[in-house]
Order: sequence, then C-alpha cells, then structure tokens
Amino acid sequence: MNTTYINSSYIIATTSSSNVSIPSYMRCEIKTNWVNVLYTVGFVFILIGSVVGNMIVLVVFCLSKQLRSRFTFHFIVSLAISDMLLALTCIPYIIGEKLYDFQFCFNKSFCFIYLISDSLFNVSSILALLLIGIDRFIAIVMPFQYASFLNRTGVLVMLSLVWTFSFVWAIAGVFDWDRNSVTSYNKSQ
Repeated sequence: MNTTYINSSYIIATTSSSNVSIPSYMRCEIKTNWVNVLYTVGFVFILIGSVVGNMIVLVVFCLSKQLRSRFTFHFIVSLAISDMLLALTCIPYIIGEKLYDFQFCFNKSFCFIYLISDSLFNVSSILALLLIGIDRFIAIVMPFQYASFLNRTGVLVMLSLVWTFSFVWAIAGVFDWDRNSVTSYNKSQ
C-alpha cells in the first residue's frame, strides 16, 4: 500500500510498506485543541467584521452623492476595497495555517495566490493611507490651494498609480519564482 504525505516543504514522502512512519511534525493533520478553536473563532469574527465594515463604507459611498463629490472619500473607498480583499484572501489562509499547527499544507498554487494577494492588498492599503495623509496635510497647510492640487483627474491618477504600483510590487515575486521557492531550497540542501 502506497501512502503519500506532503509536509510543509513540499517534499513528498511515499511509503510502500506499513512499517515506515512519518514523524507527526511532517503530517498535515488538523490540530483540534481549545487554542486553535479560539484562534479560529477570533479570526472568523475579524473576517466578518472586516467584510461587513468595509461593505458599509462602500454602500454609504455609493448611496451618498455628497460623499462621491468629495475627492478625499475616493481614497477611503480605495482603502476599504483593499482591506476587504485582504481579509477575504488572507484570513482564510491564516486560519488554515493555525489549524495545521503552522505546517504549510496547501498546494503551490494556493501559496502563490496568497503571496500575491497579500502583497498587493497590503501595499495598496498602505499607499491609500499615505494618500489620505497627504490629502489632509494639503487641506490643513494649504487650504486655498487644495482645490488646485486635488481635482478629479489628480485623484484618479493618484489612485491608478497606487494600484498599478501595488500590482507591479506583488507580481515582482513571480519572476524567478521557482528559484526562490521552498522546493528549490530543499533540493539544494
């Protein structure tokens, strides 16, 4: 009987006899203890709160013509979108990682998607906060020049640059992916 185990380093161990055992730290088994249950419940609440809270921001923005006309709120919407997508793509991975006792038990594609989305949405979130700070700085320090600095075109250009830069930053890891992967690292050991 052949049994295949995949551990956290993508190394596949196949046994052909029943007398060969794989150490427990190499198995992908869900650990059910009270700490993992509390951790999972906590992160599920964070996930729900993040999605609901950011959806409220998006709905209020879409329903309020006054908010849509003020350009500062476009930065807040960008922040809400990036935070919501970050929660939807990364928190399930974090929960799974904890349930498997911090062993990487997912496939390489899932790892790839997680790393790209984590980088993309974290960078876009940070840059959206930067834009909000710059917007408020200009509004306070130069209130009479504020309208000339931040008009509709300027805001759209800044948001486009933020998301483009975030995407390029996230995709940069794709190039030479296999050379820097855990599999290649383990083969060189």
